[in-house]
Amino acid sequence: MLDSQLASALTSLIRRLRHTLHELEGIEPAQIDFAGLDLALRSAFLDAEAIRRYIDLHRPAVYAAYDPLETLERYSAQLLSGARCEHKELVRLVGDAAQMVECVKLVRENIEMNQGAHMMVAVFLDSEHPRIAIGVEGMGRLVSPLKLGDLFALSLEDFQGCWAAACQGGYIERDGQTVSLHLEGDAPIPQRDERLARAMEPISKAARRLLSWRGATGMDEPAMASAEESKHLYTKAAESALEYAEEALARLE
Repeated sequence: MLDSQLASALTSLIRRLRHTLHELEGIEPAQIDFAGLDLALRSAFLDAEAIRRYIDLHRPAVYAAYDPLETLERYSAQLLSGARCEHKELVRLVGDAAQMVECVKLVRENIEMNQGAHMMVAVFLDSEHPRIAIGVEGMGRLVSPLKLGDLFALSLEDFQGCWAAACQGGYIERDGQTVSLHLEGDAPIPQRDERLARAMEPISKAARRLLSWRGATGMDEPAMASAEESKHLYTKAAESALEYAEEALARLE
């Protein structure tokens, strides 16, 4: 049975893209509100990216040896901004590196801090319990359920399952204002649906097709092309993203 949150999110994205195309179809190029259209495609990108990340977190893990510190630095340097690392030599663990990074990113996004508080990240790799600790200096907490964009809310139990799958049994500890993500352990690994792996490629392509609108502000900017050329560009992007989103949904059914 398809995850209800995921089914709703994909259906909403498809509906949004169809609405955008319907509006483009029935209007002359000179009458198009491109600033408003920018915001519509930005929202579509954010939804597609949230769906991609949700699927990535819940697809079957693909295990391989990896170095946690090198992986975090390679995937997204800002995840370790200001981090204290106890061990900088090569350390090999087994897990799904991409899923591990998504989990760390999700925790950081869901740390709620009061004014004046600071987030702290520490990576412990030279102990018997290799882990990534994320905490707050000052007043703060991990929000539960964890929000992923505007479409998803992951219960702590669901997130613990994601971490266990990513790290082949890794587990999570909460101590006051610190969340410790253990990179090894014997936590139960939830079963995953193979259909999610099949949907990763098309939803990733949908998000990439809309990537140009990630930073759209809705402000009128000097035109770089004619209204006719711009309409064609926007239409092709929306059509392509819609096709990939529909393919992703079909692969999940």
